[in-house]
Amino acid sequence: MILAVVIFVGALVFYPAAAIIRRRHHLRLIPVIHIPPAARIILWITTLLYLVFAVGFSLGLSDPMEFASGVPSGLNIMLIIPLIAIPFTLSSFIYTVVIWRNAQGSVWGRLVYNLTTLLFVTALWQLYYWNLLGFQN
Repeated sequence: MILAVVIFVGALVFYPAAAIIRRRHHLRLIPVIHIPPAARIILWITTLLYLVFAVGFSLGLSDPMEFASGVPSGLNIMLIIPLIAIPFTLSSFIYTVVIWRNAQGSVWGRLVYNLTTLLFVTALWQLYYWNLLGFQN
């Protein structure tokens, strides 16, 4: 889980930082050798959703006395975030196939994209296993 958070934070910081550096130095990417912007945006949004869920869920569990009267409302709101992340995770998976099939981006870029997408799928599987996808009984 720590590895996933480190990679999620890295992806969350890397893509905007790279865009800022490219813009500041007036660099243009050659379309064939970089990951498409839509794929990068999807990966960034999905990463943000999972990190917001992880932080919000951790904060929601911080006071065990709140559970005496039921599930806190803030925690119920946090359970919606993984449901929002499902279509983004699926899109990220589809982009992974497209990126490899069209040989877009460097090999390292594609591997990082694959690893991050694999972590998204693993996170969803874990959330399903622990009954944390939406409001389940």
